[in-house]
Amino acid sequence: MSAQLNNAAKSVLPRSEALARVENANFRHLVWDVLWFGLAATATTRFLSVFAIRLGASPLELGWIAALPSLILLFSAPLGSRWTRRFSDPRSALMLPTFLWRLVFILPALTPSFPAELRPLWLIVAVTLPAFAQGASAIAFTVMFREAVTPEKMNLLLSRRGIWFNVGLAAGALTLGVWLEHAPFPFGYQSMFVAAFIFAMISQWHCSRVHVLSHTPAPSPSSESNPWISPSFRRVAMVTFVIHIAYCSITSIIPLFLVEEMSAGEGFIALYGLVELGAGALIGTQTPRIAARIGNRGMIAASMLFLMLAAVTTAFAPNLYFTLIGAALTGAAWTAAAVIGLFAFYSENTPPQYMTSYSAAYHQVIGVSVFIGPMIGSVLANQGIDLVTVLLIGAALRLIAAPMVDPSLFAPRPADREDPLPAGLSLKM
Repeated sequence: MSAQLNNAAKSVLPRSEALARVENANFRHLVWDVLWFGLAATATTRFLSVFAIRLGASPLELGWIAALPSLILLFSAPLGSRWTRRFSDPRSALMLPTFLWRLVFILPALTPSFPAELRPLWLIVAVTLPAFAQGASAIAFTVMFREAVTPEKMNLLLSRRGIWFNVGLAAGALTLGVWLEHAPFPFGYQSMFVAAFIFAMISQWHCSRVHVLSHTPAPSPSSESNPWISPSFRRVAMVTFVIHIAYCSITSIIPLFLVEEMSAGEGFIALYGLVELGAGALIGTQTPRIAARIGNRGMIAASMLFLMLAAVTTAFAPNLYFTLIGAALTGAAWTAAAVIGLFAFYSENTPPQYMTSYSAAYHQVIGVSVFIGPMIGSVLANQGIDLVTVLLIGAALRLIAAPMVDPSLFAPRPADREDPLPAGLSLKM
């Protein structure tokens, strides 16, 4: 009898209360998803480049490892848009491509089975092949994510995901750094990639538990669904392009600088990542307040200034541990700029009914900028230019990017200007 009463009570729950329960469950799963993904991503974001360096990869090959997957994303995004339109539920569209994309965590484990001269080439292939599925995965996830919570909770969810993503990365960096310091090479790296793939699969399971609150099927392509005719989206695209090129111009050079110029080992790389990610998690608790005060675009612009300081600090570090200041600045600034600020800026400028087509264009912009960015530093380093000089060039690009993102951030505020004197008064006594 009590079971029947409970079922009856559930059946008469107000729709708003039922949706609130679904939203809260989505919120939890999306936070758990990014935590597990952060643990997995440590392998590729922190140690893949060091693995390539240990295998003798050149600066140009490091650039290709960082950049080529993004070039594939540029071309796979339109296909991903068509794929997503085939499904009435974006979660269904997500499952297959996100599994194929997550193969990026396991394929590098096969590298030692290749001849020594082919190992850097295989690493390039291993990170490039899964990128063919990344476009569909990224677009389907963006659509699902946008519809998983109400707009009022979006900034809070982005902040929480930013915090826990960095927590996952930090925990992974610490654990894997200790493991790689003591495990025999290359077995330590192979086992790391296997573990990362398992973590990625747990992340995907949490994505499979998300239920969208209300899905608006993407309308057939039309002139209105073309994001490039929208001035708001063009601003988003410009900001996305500028900050990714400026940031990524030296991301593949910093590990090379730490290992070759500063003699860093895997243990210090783990510590560097831990400091960077801890700062990112800390700033994630404050980004809602910062965005409320200066706006998402202003927060992105200010972050580029701190990224410039990070590059300068790293370039002129007198010893290895001084570079940790640059790590902290980088972690905090990039989390505020891209992990939280950019997506929020994109989300508030995207019509819900055209999310699929806008998402394809958005990821194409990311693809082309993340392809161009790493190649800047890698090509300069491959030409024999001193790594310190390359880091300073990257710092200059970040400085230039800040006013391009938001010129109003550097204009005097009305409150900062002196009130004009009433007519007839003079400063002279």
